[in-house]
Amino acid sequence: MALLVSFVPLLLLIATAAGGLAFEWHFPSWLPAFMLCNLFFVSLAEEALFRGYLQQRLTLWLKSPYLALVITSLLFGAVHFAGGPLLILFATLAGLIYGLAWMWSGKLWLAVSIHFGLNLGHLLFFTYPFKLVTS
Repeated sequence: MALLVSFVPLLLLIATAAGGLAFEWHFPSWLPAFMLCNLFFVSLAEEALFRGYLQQRLTLWLKSPYLALVITSLLFGAVHFAGGPLLILFATLAGLIYGLAWMWSGKLWLAVSIHFGLNLGHLLFFTYPFKLVTS
């Protein structure tokens, strides 16, 4: 599981190398509100839907946990379409990480924790929500 968790910072570094993020340390005054809202209204809500419901149901229906993982991850990436192609790609990859965490542990809280950790790390150490391109 530790290897899986190590992919989270790697994902953020790859997004930076691809030009989607830039390093930018900041500690906003609204950090406590962000953490509370992001934990419950983003990380928990998305993981309950995508891992707790969709991935679980698809696994039972398809009788293939890995196919269910891939389909759920693609759907997770697709709902991030507003951020553009790079965000779709990285949300899909993050979805694979969250889905594997849930699949291997059977614990939704682990997927929620990894998701929240990625979002918090993104906010604290990188441009948020993404790097703005100026002409």
